[in-house]
Amino acid sequence: MTQRSPLLAWILGWLLPGAGHLYAGERARGIVLAGALVGCFAAGVLLGGRGTVTTGRPEFLVLQAGAGLPAAAAWALGDPEPGDTPVSRRELGVLYTLVPALLNLVVALDAAARAAGANPGGPPAARSAAKGAVDAAVDAAASAAGGGTP
Repeated sequence: MTQRSPLLAWILGWLLPGAGHLYAGERARGIVLAGALVGCFAAGVLLGGRGTVTTGRPEFLVLQAGAGLPAAAAWALGDPEPGDTPVSRRELGVLYTLVPALLNLVVALDAAARAAGANPGGPPAARSAAKGAVDAAVDAAASAAGGGTP
């Protein structure tokens, strides 16, 4: 796989969930993540009404910005005080928009790592070396105690 710019992968991944993985060459992963994150965010907006992403709760708006362009679109189309949506549905809608927004920030970091050539699925060499050293120490301690290895 060709190494790409991690910064560009993170920015693309933040702006449009899944786009960072598409840029990094991870097509299937990008499509699945885009569908899951944008779908959950859209479900929150549909459930809580157009005012789910609003400046009425700035702390939520800042967190919801983690979804990138979907959050910007929902905010631009939003109604600051939707009177027709029950409060409990609106709160559930906010939750459904916060979770994918925060998760998208982590997903964008994963896209940046993959663009840099990291293979998060495989064990890092340092971890393997440390595990080997720990195993050797445990074996040495067990044999010194006369127990041997199981």
